[in-house]
Amino acid sequence: MITGKTGANIVEPAQQALADAKLARMPMIGVVGVVVFLLVTFWLSSKARAGAFDSLYATLQIVEAVAGLAIIVLFALNIRGGLQMAGRL
Repeated sequence: MITGKTGANIVEPAQQALADAKLARMPMIGVVGVVVFLLVTFWLSSKARAGAFDSLYATLQIVEAVAGLAIIVLFALNIRGGLQMAGRL
């Protein structure tokens, strides 16, 4: 977060909207990473150790895959924003 805030402080006024969008996405990435990945991973691990490969297990696998895709999309948007700010895109 320190890097993001430092970058936001030195951004040119014309690029402030891009910087704000990048900063807004970072908490979402963190929340999805912590809440979905950590909690679901521990839950799935306990279910797998118990041999309970039921519909809930499959549903949580799908939720984890969708969350992973969402994080990839958010990171890609941040990369695109950074490239736009640098004038490379």
